[in-house]
Amino acid sequence: PARINKINHIVNVGDLENPIQADKININEVANVNIALSKEVAFDLFKLSKSTGSFLLIEASDNETLACGVITNFLPKTDLVQNRQ
Repeated sequence: PARINKINHIVNVGDLENPIQADKININEVANVNIALSKEVAFDLFKLSKSTGSFLLIEASDNETLACGVITNFLPKTDLVQNRQ
């Protein structure tokens, strides 16, 4: 399983420059988040590979798509504890 453990900001799609601070993500919003995974997975940054640098989050109980995204950065394992909310 995967979990959004920190919302860094909501992207202001009007100007793409002024991030909006938020505690939740509403439907159709674009956000910059940290995602925690329950086990290790192989991935690439999106700028290096569009196929292995993108993802879908699927609800396990009903297979509904919850979100999609691209990987622009990653946190080393040592930083994970400090970035939990």
